[in-house]
Amino acid sequence: MPSTTIDISSWSHISSLKLADPSCHKPSPIDVLLGAEIFASLLLPGNIVGTRTQPSAINSVFGWLLTGSRNIALRCFHSLERRLAKNPDLRQQYVGFMKDYLDSGHMCRIPVEELDLGKYYIPHHCVQRPESRTTKLRVVFNASSKDAVGVSLNDTLLIGPKLQTNIVEILLKFRFHSVVFTCDMRQMYRMISLLDSDRDYQRIFWRFNSCQPIQEYRLNTVTYGVSSAPFLACRTVKQLIIDEGKEFPLASEVLSSQLYIDDIVSGFESLEKAVAAKLQVIELLKKGNFELRKWASNVPALLADLPPEHCLTSTVTLDVDDNHTLKVLGLKWNPHNDCFFLYSESSATKMYEEKHPQ
Repeated sequence: MPSTTIDISSWSHISSLKLADPSCHKPSPIDVLLGAEIFASLLLPGNIVGTRTQPSAINSVFGWLLTGSRNIALRCFHSLERRLAKNPDLRQQYVGFMKDYLDSGHMCRIPVEELDLGKYYIPHHCVQRPESRTTKLRVVFNASSKDAVGVSLNDTLLIGPKLQTNIVEILLKFRFHSVVFTCDMRQMYRMISLLDSDRDYQRIFWRFNSCQPIQEYRLNTVTYGVSSAPFLACRTVKQLIIDEGKEFPLASEVLSSQLYIDDIVSGFESLEKAVAAKLQVIELLKKGNFELRKWASNVPALLADLPPEHCLTSTVTLDVDDNHTLKVLGLKWNPHNDCFFLYSESSATKMYEEKHPQ
């Protein structure tokens, strides 16, 4: 049921139909809930497909039923709520993530007068990352979800050319240097704002408490799960280099060829040059409102002036052996002994000890 009255002036394609609920566009209590196991037996031949801003109609024993890109996302949200209700800890993490999204201005609640202007509604779910030091849970927005006419937001978008440097090339360059460092850009996508006119294609349903009415929100920034997001993020960094990079030649070099989406994997022949590059990268990205976290280096002195909570080398643990390893572009890298491995960590440690006896 809608939370406010919906403008039906554009519903001319179904104006002559006998609807199962003639007042379905107005807020009202739900009369009865029917289980999915009997839904198919209620349907009759016939359906009418609307545009992406109109509902589609399905014939039933009760009359015509209306459905749309909005109802699909709403059903997904109810399913999500049922899952979260069974796991209070998971719900607490999810609420915390969404509260941060709202408090950061990366999403906002839709005013009542704009509720009927939604162009696409994105279902969302969570991915848990217990090994992460910073974000144990990430909400993923499923822009590949089909609407009532079988089209998703991702189906309609151009994804743009691949702008990121090849991973193998990045890693080979990384191994040439004596002093290396890695870091990533905190919430990279969320630092990039969308035009106001595009944000109604990124609407979601959410409420912080199940006792509240369901609300509509719009996502204001580049969104994880939208097919064009990697291109938009990389293109934004390239534009930042064009606009501001002349003052930061070392940073421009790093961001042009040693950045993979939000991961920086770089190095230089001396500590002095690596320090200079690190400072330039920080300052250049700051001009684009990007912040760097999860710093690691094979030379601890390079990280000496950074806040300890922004560094990984002294505290990161991905298993019970506590051997201080972290993932770098799908591989694992131990900054203490400066080696990559794809083996189990116990095997890698054994191999290293055989090659480097004490």
